[in-house]
Amino acid sequence: SALLRGLGNAFTGFSAIGIGATVIACGVATPVMLGIAVATVAVGVLTTVNGASDLGEAFTGKNVVKDVVFNGNTKKYNTYSAAVATAATIGTTVCGGWVAKNIPRIKAYNNVQNYKYTKTISDAKHMRRVYNNSTLIQKQIIKYGKMQKDSFGYVFSVKGNVNGRTAVWRLGINVKRKMVWHFGHGF
Repeated sequence: SALLRGLGNAFTGFSAIGIGATVIACGVATPVMLGIAVATVAVGVLTTVNGASDLGEAFTGKNVVKDVVFNGNTKKYNTYSAAVATAATIGTTVCGGWVAKNIPRIKAYNNVQNYKYTKTISDAKHMRRVYNNSTLIQKQIIKYGKMQKDSFGYVFSVKGNVNGRTAVWRLGINVKRKMVWHFGHGF
């Protein structure tokens, strides 16, 4: 029925918009993931509009999208509506999976400036390092580095330069304790 189809499309559309917007706003999505998220939001909007039109049909007998855009052609409208709803579902699944996998990265990226350092890396020797207080460098390592689970939390690793040579920069973070336990090159 138009009522159930409308409710289903509205739910699918709102879900796609919500998760796509989450990816866009998180700060750590790659350009490819941002493209997927933007497309997910777009088909989410279209699916929501179709849901509203289906609900309109359930209550008034008129479906604005079907009647105006598709000149009353039910078959073409149903094909279009199913296609964008399917795209919204796929986008929601991809974006949702990406967010679930990257929750530690997102939390660390958006909060590292508020994290405390362990006693080891907050001592005078470590704090003399020019980069040690750079939130920008920390965020770049979190955003672009490889994320690995560790017994202390997570380690973000990325290749970079140290004193004229290539080395691996590592940032060790415990998201639950809101703590940076390692920052530098090597371990």
